[in-house]
Amino acid sequence: MEESEYLGERVYTCLVPPGLSLYLLPKPGFHTAHALLSVGYGSLDRSFRLLGSSPQTAPDGVAHFLEHRLFASPLGDVGDRFAALGAEVNAHTTYTNTSYFFTAATRVEECLEFLLDFVLNPQFTAEGVVRERAIITRELQLYGDSLEWISFIRALQALYGDHPLGVDIAGTPASVAAIDLDLLQRCYGAFYRPGNMRLFIGGRFEVEAVVERVGRCLEGCAEGPSPLLQRGTDGHQGPLRLSTALPVALPRLCLGFGELGAPAQGQALLRRELCAELVLDLLFGAASDFYARHYESGLIDAESFGCEVYFEPEFSFCLIGGDTPDPAGLEAEILGELERARETDTLEKGFARAARRAYGQAVQRLDQVEGAVGAVFGAVSRGAEPFGLFEAHRHLGPPELRVFLAAHLLPARRGVALVMPGAL
Repeated sequence: MEESEYLGERVYTCLVPPGLSLYLLPKPGFHTAHALLSVGYGSLDRSFRLLGSSPQTAPDGVAHFLEHRLFASPLGDVGDRFAALGAEVNAHTTYTNTSYFFTAATRVEECLEFLLDFVLNPQFTAEGVVRERAIITRELQLYGDSLEWISFIRALQALYGDHPLGVDIAGTPASVAAIDLDLLQRCYGAFYRPGNMRLFIGGRFEVEAVVERVGRCLEGCAEGPSPLLQRGTDGHQGPLRLSTALPVALPRLCLGFGELGAPAQGQALLRRELCAELVLDLLFGAASDFYARHYESGLIDAESFGCEVYFEPEFSFCLIGGDTPDPAGLEAEILGELERARETDTLEKGFARAARRAYGQAVQRLDQVEGAVGAVFGAVSRGAEPFGLFEAHRHLGPPELRVFLAAHLLPARRGVALVMPGAL
């Protein structure tokens, strides 16, 4: 068992046969535990193959569909079972992972056993697939008039064109209609293998007892080859300018800057993500001159204006925007602020303050079981060490921020999404 340490916090790492990676963050004195089981299967994984077999493709939305169907366990309603154990359970699917997680104050080992049981021993039926199609199609229809979601998806479409990043993680009504029982079973068999999973547990529990219980749960699990992914190989055309009409009071602008490929891995990727967060905070955050100036003028709306950063080995993007009475004016001001930052010492002057605040927020996350598990998961899933984020903070300086600004936030590489007032 390997051990990592930072600020008195420890993460124990071990490989549980037949291949599940286990990360343990014991926190004596805490009253709850949080566990997260991550499967390396996300919405980008529509092209893959197993060793020795031919390539396979799947329609958009299968990873999300599987997440839903696993909660229809043959052992009974999953939410009710966890509630009976005094725990809360949930799940979500991203572009690269599907995660199942619970928080419990007692009976943590029993909760872990049930978590692994319902994820590793599902029962799919044709009738259940039909029901799930209807549920997810309805879910997609509900998102269709959500300003936040439409703005986000259109921004990614403006950046990435017909790449899978521009498709809703849940798929489309047409792709969901193409998901059948056989496809679901094939994709489950390809991706839901212990060697393609990581289990993170933080909070109040006994390390040895948890390792022993997890080992027992995995007895008899066969470990075949993990799938070979072909993420990001689909077509791409962008950046673009896209406009959509919704019944809203004000236009919404979402300005995006993105990349495809694998420009950084592991610790380098964490550093690049931190660079992006600090640059955007310094230039457009609530403490910035830009924010104060344009809040006062009415160009930005305090409730909706903000920035978002998403970095993975296969892609990265930064989004800036919000509601505004003058989207063209706001776009020009954002681009102007980026240009001014290239020519002035804004990043150098504000770096110490922004870096201290970001570091303090990261340390505070370690004092919450969900935040601590999330921080370790975020580092490990990007190929870094468990406390890699803090290593990034220790060695980052203004020169790296300036390099990021010069190389990545370029006007010629922007995608623009507008949601304008109008009928659906």
